Order: sequence, then C-alpha cells, then structure tokens
Amino acid sequence: MIKFGNQKKLLFISFVAILGMIHSISVPAQPPAQAPLQQVFTQKARKALMASITKAKELHCPEVGTNFLLWALVSDKEGTPAKILQKMGVPLETIRLQAEAEMAWSHETDREMPADEPKLSEGIKHVLEFAADEAKHRPGDNKDIESEHLLLGLLRYKQDLPFSYTVLRRAGVTLEKARQEFAKQPRE
Repeated sequence: MIKFGNQKKLLFISFVAILGMIHSISVPAQPPAQAPLQQVFTQKARKALMASITKAKELHCPEVGTNFLLWALVSDKEGTPAKILQKMGVPLETIRLQAEAEMAWSHETDREMPADEPKLSEGIKHVLEFAADEAKHRPGDNKDIESEHLLLGLLRYKQDLPFSYTVLRRAGVTLEKARQEFAKQPRE
C-alpha cells in the first residue's frame, strides 16, 4: 500500500467535506494545517466525486465503488477525461451504460436496504490515493487533484481487477496512453 501521511488525512477530510456538502450536514472544522477542499480537488473533480456519491444514494447502494466514479467521469462530456477518452476512440455511451448495468447488478440485493450515507469502498480509497500521487508528481506548482487524476487513479487500481479497470483496458486505454494524452491537454 502507498503511504501518503498527511495527504491521506487530507483526502479523508476532503471526503467528509464532500459528504457534508451533499447532505447538508455540519462538517467538523479542519485543522489549520490542512488545505480547504477547494485547494485539494478542482471543481470538476469535486463534481465527479459528488455525482458518484449521489448516484450511489439514488440506487440505495451502501458503498461507492470505482464503477460509480467511472460512470461520473464518462457522463460529463465536457470534462477532460471524457474528451481524452473520446480522442482515444473509447465509446463513452457504451462505457456509461456498462457502468450503469454494473451498478444495478452488483447492488441489486441491496436495494431494499436504505443507505443513508454510502461508504467509500476500499477500491475508491485506493483510487483517491493514486490520484493524489498523480497530482503530486505532475510538473508545476499546482498539485490539486483534477478530474483526469481520478481517471488515472482508476487505471492504476488493479487489485482484484475491478470493473472500471477491466472496462477501460478492454477499450484499449492504458495508464501510459492516458498520461500521454493528458499531458497534451490544457489544465482545468
């Protein structure tokens, strides 16, 4: 497992803040040493994360998995990940429909169980760690996590061959190809 120290704590605090924004609950004050949410995730990255959580709530899923994040990234056709995937020849609508089918199938038995607050799956936690690592190692001073870093995180998370990784690989997307395409793009 990758160790990030304070960065991991920052990601956790950020997700508490995201859940708070969605559900209008009070969020505990962040320690002064921590950056506010706006300095951790860009607006488009926050939008994708919130869409993932909202979709899990709509489907009464107890957990937000990598499939929810992939769905959110390909559903935002104006986002950098969707534009790059299209340039790579990935059929976004097919990926979106596959993600929706996976969400419905994998959580079909949970529909009767209300999920007040969907929890983040272990997989999505790893994806966020990888996304933070991608942002940390990009050139320049801005180390905010952008939506493309979330997609790179999905491509880096291979444990148990999760749905998102498998679908992207079948579509011909590799981590190296995605990094090359993202390097050509202007920042969000």
